[in-house]
Amino acid sequence: MQRLILCACAAAGLAIASQSSASTIAYWRFEGASLGTDSVGSNTLSTVGTVSQYTLPGSGAGSKFPDPLPGTATANDKAVDVGTRAGHLTVDTATTKLSTFTFEALVNIPDTTSTSYNFYIASQWESSGVDSDRRWAIGVKASGTTTKDKNNVVISTGKLLLLTSNATGTTTIVTQLGGLTISSATDYYVGLAIDGSSGNATAYLKDLSSSSNLLQSASVTGVPITSTAATEAMAIGKLSPKNEANNRWYGYIDEVRLSNTVLNSSQLLIVPEPASSAIGALGAGLLLLRRRAR
Repeated sequence: MQRLILCACAAAGLAIASQSSASTIAYWRFEGASLGTDSVGSNTLSTVGTVSQYTLPGSGAGSKFPDPLPGTATANDKAVDVGTRAGHLTVDTATTKLSTFTFEALVNIPDTTSTSYNFYIASQWESSGVDSDRRWAIGVKASGTTTKDKNNVVISTGKLLLLTSNATGTTTIVTQLGGLTISSATDYYVGLAIDGSSGNATAYLKDLSSSSNLLQSASVTGVPITSTAATEAMAIGKLSPKNEANNRWYGYIDEVRLSNTVLNSSQLLIVPEPASSAIGALGAGLLLLRRRAR
């Protein structure tokens, strides 16, 4: 009977683990000697400009990035530093060119001041050239810009913003992601889940400076992703891999994960995965059965 229970628990744990990881197509952790290593696949990042590995400190920028990662024993010691709009990373593989997806990252921006350009965390976007190469971009409104959303409302400083385009990629749609706002010199988790077929999107934000801070979310509609097969590469830390020299991120990015489906809030990187709970329960069950056997 004990053996049967253990097998059932193990099978359940493995099934949940398999289900939770199946949608992850790329995961860049920036831990190893090679910054661009994809820990789950072959989507290797290339670095452009000044990009360096950053050791997470005991205090200051990045010190509140989870270590270990939630629900795991996986250490998190390093991040990537793209400087003051000094560099970015790109990946040009078919598997990362998605219309429906979830993008996640840990970020810290030392200063949100800029008179001309906003700060972009990631994108698949071509600012000039082929219209169909404009799919999506997520960024933060800078203090000195006058960027307006699709309703012609000026976006406030620090607000998360989303760029998408119409079905053919000819019209840029700027959407405010609810009231989600990033402050300078603060560690955050950022998530973006887009359903390209419905034009619905949900953004997630969590201030990591205190464990008591809750995960915030904002859902928006009317953000369709171009249905044309975009060929532009994905960029991390920049609006467009080929253009937009100044529309880059400033500061630190870590634990970038890309999934090929819309994850719900319980499946996010910042939340312990069900598989972790199942494995923990399995371990407790093993210990209990062992004690009973004695």
